[in-house]
Amino acid sequence: MSEGRKSQVILLDDRKLDFIIQPKLTAGDLLDLVASHFNLKEKEYFGLAYLDETGHRHWLHLERRVLEHDLPKKGPLLTLYFAVRFFIESITFLRDKNSVELFYLQAKSLISKGEIECDSEVVFELAAHCLLATYGDFASEESTRNDLKSLRVIPTRILEVHPSLSYCEDKIISCYKKLSGITRGTAIVNYMTIVESLPTYGVHYYRVKDKNGLPWWLGLSYKGIAVYDEKDKKTPRRLFQWKHLENLYFRDRKFSIEVHDAKRVSSSRRTFGPSNVKVHAWLATTPQLCKAIWAMAIQQHQFYLDRKQSKSQVPAIRSMSEIAMELSTSSLSLSSSVSDLSGGAISSSSQSLTRSSSGRIASQELELLNALKERKQALEDVIGKKTEELRTICVKEAEITGCLPKETPVEQGRDPPAFRKRVGTAFQLSDKLNTKETQSQLGQLEVEFELQKKITSAALRLASDPSVPKHIRKQRRQTYEKSEEKLKAIERKLLKLKRQEELEKKSAHAHSNEILASPEQGLSAPNSVMDRSVNLVDLSMVQSPPVFSPPISQAAVRSAIHKSDSHLNKLSADMERDASPSQLGQSPPTVRRQKSYKMATHRESTYTPVYRRRVASPPSGRRFAGHQLVDSPVDNAEPTEGTGHRYTLPSSVQGASSHLAHLASKFELPAE
Repeated sequence: MSEGRKSQVILLDDRKLDFIIQPKLTAGDLLDLVASHFNLKEKEYFGLAYLDETGHRHWLHLERRVLEHDLPKKGPLLTLYFAVRFFIESITFLRDKNSVELFYLQAKSLISKGEIECDSEVVFELAAHCLLATYGDFASEESTRNDLKSLRVIPTRILEVHPSLSYCEDKIISCYKKLSGITRGTAIVNYMTIVESLPTYGVHYYRVKDKNGLPWWLGLSYKGIAVYDEKDKKTPRRLFQWKHLENLYFRDRKFSIEVHDAKRVSSSRRTFGPSNVKVHAWLATTPQLCKAIWAMAIQQHQFYLDRKQSKSQVPAIRSMSEIAMELSTSSLSLSSSVSDLSGGAISSSSQSLTRSSSGRIASQELELLNALKERKQALEDVIGKKTEELRTICVKEAEITGCLPKETPVEQGRDPPAFRKRVGTAFQLSDKLNTKETQSQLGQLEVEFELQKKITSAALRLASDPSVPKHIRKQRRQTYEKSEEKLKAIERKLLKLKRQEELEKKSAHAHSNEILASPEQGLSAPNSVMDRSVNLVDLSMVQSPPVFSPPISQAAVRSAIHKSDSHLNKLSADMERDASPSQLGQSPPTVRRQKSYKMATHRESTYTPVYRRRVASPPSGRRFAGHQLVDSPVDNAEPTEGTGHRYTLPSSVQGASSHLAHLASKFELPAE
């Protein structure tokens, strides 16, 4: 953190506050710190300023940081002045007694420095009121002369006009004796009433020149912009009221204003037509001073607009007697109630305390100091508690992210805690695997494959982390390669197991079909057409229908009939293939093997499944014609294109068909 810049703020009673201004401190925050010494509520009338080489004041912008201004770079110490920035017509518009006292101190300072010009008699009268407000009623001439030396209420210009200092003191003492018996508040109110009637009160003066090089004074106030002769600040040559101004602008050292003049009609370069706006311009000594004049004019104009808008909302104006009573009841003056700031020191004032009340003031200052110390301790406790909470939150964030935030408070002399950096290798298994039954070997292998896949992905992210050293990345790369090899091995094993299960399912399905087709396992498959005919004859010997012990549903019967129909169609196809031209000495046509068979068309006659057997070729004299078995000589059998000769089925198949019809009538199946 930067050390900041040492600075000193001079108050209105010549007391001094020492600060170390940090780079991020704004002028508004610094004004709040200074105003807290007076318990000031109406801060809008006050500001902070610094003096340039020509003695002009440059006011700080409250929104900007203090060190961002064009501050003087000479000397290690920056001097700022706390003063009234915006004057008003009367103190009756002020709502707080502290604001009234600060306006009184500002007026007294301006009178002593000669910035407010007035006659000698007015100066003597004001000095007498100042003595009464500070020390009370007249006591003796000797003490009064000593008080005048410490107060510095006589301007240098007055001392130059009159023959001696004693003459001025005699005049002041004479006025002082006449004021005996009035209260402190009344003295301050009378003082401000006299000052507010002076023509130079509330005006900020800036030295400028016109285009001919003649010197002038520009006076900025709540009334407007006034132009004064170099040797006369009392009577302005011109006064441009705020309501008549159209624009304010500057460029380099030139400050210009556009004034609305109802009597003037001329051609404007901007509008190329008649215009009643007149431009006035002046030259400042430096571009910085010109910018300061422009900024002050803008702020005074904005203050004028704000007051004009808020006058209707301001409560009733207080009377002078109310203000005087409020000031008289206060036990301490504002100048003696200022205490030191935590983190800054206040240098001793050049003014001496009141002799009669020095002990009482010291005790009250001690009480105020103790109260401020207690408040400081309470604030430090709250800050410590909040700092500990912030440290806890930052540590929790670092545990999650692996990186300690920059705003983590670290105690002096201790290193910040180190946390392991997170690469983002966390993963989560899918819900399908979490809910999958892993009792079977295939299920366990699938879970193992998914888990190894996540581990391999995490190992790849770790191996790709550029923040770790090279040898650690090499080790992580080897770990990733091992994980990838293990993943491939599990994948091969899983594919092999899946193929094995598919083959087992196919073989089990084929075996079940064999069982349905051949209930007699001891009978060997025939190799000729004659053997098939014998088996068909043997099949026709089975006349007794199967016994169904449990009741069978109609859906089950339909499914069985459907399967039997497909078996009969396939049996017919086998018989036609046996009678193909290959058995007659001709080469059989090339037929592509089909993976599936088209289901036969349902007939009105339904039947039960028939056990599939490879039967012998039918004898001569029988031909298959549609659903009928008819006798026909073999010689009269005509070959059909693509299928060879067709033969009729033996009578045993007719017996099976009649048996199926019997079953259909028994279960009373509806026609499809």
